[in-house]
Amino acid sequence: MARLILVAVVAFGLGGVCGYLIAPKGAPVGDTPKKVERKRADVPGGRPGGDLPAAGKAGLGTTADKLEEIRRTMDRFFRDPVAKAQAAVNRLVDEHNQWVKARNAAHQVQREALERRLADVRRSQAQIEKLDQHLAQSKPSLTDKSAVEAYNALVALRNSLVVEYKKLGKLCADDAKALRESVERTKQDVSARKADVEAAKRRVEEELEACRRWFAAGKDSAFWADLHAFYARLHQARRRAGSSAELDACIAEVRGIRRELGARAIRQQAQAGGKLILVPGRLSGGEDCVFIVDTGATRVTIPPSLVTALGWSDRVGNEVEISLAGGVRIRAPELLIPELSVYARGARDVAGVVLKAPEVGVDGLLGMSFLDRFAYRIDREQEPKLILQPRGQ
Repeated sequence: MARLILVAVVAFGLGGVCGYLIAPKGAPVGDTPKKVERKRADVPGGRPGGDLPAAGKAGLGTTADKLEEIRRTMDRFFRDPVAKAQAAVNRLVDEHNQWVKARNAAHQVQREALERRLADVRRSQAQIEKLDQHLAQSKPSLTDKSAVEAYNALVALRNSLVVEYKKLGKLCADDAKALRESVERTKQDVSARKADVEAAKRRVEEELEACRRWFAAGKDSAFWADLHAFYARLHQARRRAGSSAELDACIAEVRGIRRELGARAIRQQAQAGGKLILVPGRLSGGEDCVFIVDTGATRVTIPPSLVTALGWSDRVGNEVEISLAGGVRIRAPELLIPELSVYARGARDVAGVVLKAPEVGVDGLLGMSFLDRFAYRIDREQEPKLILQPRGQ
């Protein structure tokens, strides 16, 4: 039988399709920090002047559903969907190839058994032919009783060999038929299994295309904003109803997802070799954040939902006008950040503003109100690229 051709392992050239590249959208410039008037009790929850929706007493049933939705979104769109798609198809291909290998091995066993059976048939045939030659050359005289008996014994032996030969021949024919049928079934199964693998590849390609459309439509940004709002509601619920194991676990999980997306943003920006510098930061209370280093921004920016989550409403003051890149000026609420640290370099009472998170995985801009507390420099040739030293060193 001709050797079956194994299916080659599929490898998609789709790297970076679902990738995310941070692009600068401007930085506040030209504003001088002022003393914050701590008189506003409300903090925008995603739009100027709006409050976040109440979370109810605890809302754990709804919260569980929301968490499950977030997990599905993370798994589908953010946790390396291209690699997972490739791995899923390659597993199918590997399974198919292993199955083909096993079937070929089984056919080889059948062939070897058939060859042994054919060898037995050939030996039996050779014995019969040899006896036929001997019998043809040694016909006895009918008067020689002992010679006749010897001749008849050889004839009986020859006939028994013929019976055995026919049995072997039938077994051999049956084995050959079984091998042909097995090979034919395998060919049919190979075609069906190849079709299954191709269908799986098409499903994966459709899923990756859906992933591309999801990112192209900006739904990643909407998800990031929704995650922030949900995080704020969880914290509001805990402040309102008190701490519980279930609610604390939900908050911890969402905090972990925020960290995961932050690390993803830093990693992708580094891999893309872009001009932006992303750094991990930590706010008072141990809240991890990611900032874009922006020496053109006079203040640090924090998203409104995170301000709500951290309970900093009483630190939000009046709106001030700030400048963004390109000369655009906007108004944003002032914020006094209790404590902020980057690479273990901390500062207290840092002037900031409440501004929407700039990108997925990024919470805000690390502006001069923090950087001016240190002797800082930027070195794009080393890690970390932002170096902070106490002033006077």
